[in-house]
Amino acid sequence: MSTLYQRVLGPNFGELGHVLRQFHADASGACATGRLAVEHGTSRAARLIASLMRLPIESTREEVLLEVTVDDKEEIWDKKFGERRIRTVQRHWGGLLLESTGPLVLGFELIIEDGGLRFEQRGAWLLGLKLPSIVAPRASCRVTPTGEKWKLDARLELPLIGTLIRYHGVMVPEK
Repeated sequence: MSTLYQRVLGPNFGELGHVLRQFHADASGACATGRLAVEHGTSRAARLIASLMRLPIESTREEVLLEVTVDDKEEIWDKKFGERRIRTVQRHWGGLLLESTGPLVLGFELIIEDGGLRFEQRGAWLLGLKLPSIVAPRASCRVTPTGEKWKLDARLELPLIGTLIRYHGVMVPEK
C-alpha cells in the first residue's frame, strides 16, 4: 500500500531527498521535533485574526512537535507549538494534496525542487464551495532537506490583510 505522498507525487516520489522520502514513506505515521521562529503579520487586523484563530504565539525559537497519524485515505497532522496545537487533515484528490482544518480546505500541487518540496496552492474551498482568489486565504510552504533534517518555511496570508503567520526553522524526524 502506498502512502499519501507516494500517491500524490507518483513516480517522482523517488526524487525527494533521503530524509523527506523516509519520513513520507512510513505507512505507520511519523514524528518530528524542531525549533521554529513564529512571526505574525504587523497589522492590527492580522494580529487580531491570528489571536482569534488561536494561532501559535510569536517566538524566536518555539519548540515544535509534529505527529503524523496515517490511515489508508488520509493523514492527520498534529503540530504542537508550545501549548498551541494546529490539527490538519491531508488527503489526495485530483492530483492535489488537500489540507483541511475545520470547514476550510486548501489544495496544493507538490513540486519537487532539489530534493525538497514546494507546496504551490491551486485552490481554496470553504464548506465545499470554491473561493475566488480575491477572498481566498493563501498558504505557501517550502521544505528543504539538509542531511538528516529539513528546513521549513511556511506562511498563511489573507487578501487585504497580508501575512497572518509565518513559521520557519529546522525539523528533525524521530527515529
